[in-house]
Amino acid sequence: MTEELPMVGRLPEFNEAEIRREVKRYKALGDETRLKMFRVLETGEHCVCELMEIFRLNQSLVSHHVKILENAGLVQGQRVGKFVYYHVVDGS
Repeated sequence: MTEELPMVGRLPEFNEAEIRREVKRYKALGDETRLKMFRVLETGEHCVCELMEIFRLNQSLVSHHVKILENAGLVQGQRVGKFVYYHVVDGS
């Protein structure tokens, strides 16, 4: 005998822009290297050259990962001289 599932009613209202932002964040953090970089940046500011040393990756790959985190609104860069120091955005 098959039991019917109770009707749950309508879906709640969603803020579509907020959902898209959240999906972008999850996708950015869905990569193991980016999640590790995010965790490092939670401890304080770092420039790409420091992240290169920590992760033993080349500059273009580190920059690529940081750019994805930045585009997702998770980190932000601040230029100091010729270097850009990245930090976690408050509320991430």
